[in-house]
Amino acid sequence: MRSPKKRLTLFAHWDPDSIIDDTVILYLKKLKEVSDIIFYSDCELSNVELKKITAYTIKYGAERHCEYDFGSYKRAYHLAEDSLSCYDELILANDSCYGGFMSFQHIFSAMKHSEIDYWGLFEYADECRFKQFHLQSFFLVFKKKVFMHAEFSNFIKSIKKLNNKIEIIESYEIGLSSHLEKCGFTRSSVIPPTHKNKAYMLCA
Repeated sequence: MRSPKKRLTLFAHWDPDSIIDDTVILYLKKLKEVSDIIFYSDCELSNVELKKITAYTIKYGAERHCEYDFGSYKRAYHLAEDSLSCYDELILANDSCYGGFMSFQHIFSAMKHSEIDYWGLFEYADECRFKQFHLQSFFLVFKKKVFMHAEFSNFIKSIKKLNNKIEIIESYEIGLSSHLEKCGFTRSSVIPPTHKNKAYMLCA
């Protein structure tokens, strides 16, 4: 059955104490206004914790897989695969930032008539390590022509455990933008591309 919201979010979670913070609940609550949600945690979560999200999600899973956010995206994608065709947009979001302080609707309204194939909140090149512009993976939105494409599916399903965060960024965050660009898909960001976004990078 087609969702009246027409969007599906694959939400990746992790917490050092294996809890779902109130900030995550707020984020899910606001996302539910514009999207169905499948939640997947890279933690072993108790039933008490999982009960916190049942009102906001259509499916969820939790296990310590050590593949970071992209590993949770992959597992949530498997849970969603049979119903993906019911949606017009697919969102990848994670709890590495705070969100939900206002409605997401104004962002989607602003991007509604864009002819690009997928977009994110930020696009930048890390001048310290990564020279290539790419969309940050904490909030990405894909149109149907992208997320129903075989190459998108192949990319998500190929995610595996890597050695460190830098390798993950290079292979999956930058890699996703690079892969979709090679497929001919166009991208944009809500905030114009910049390499000066110091608040969202660590130069070591």
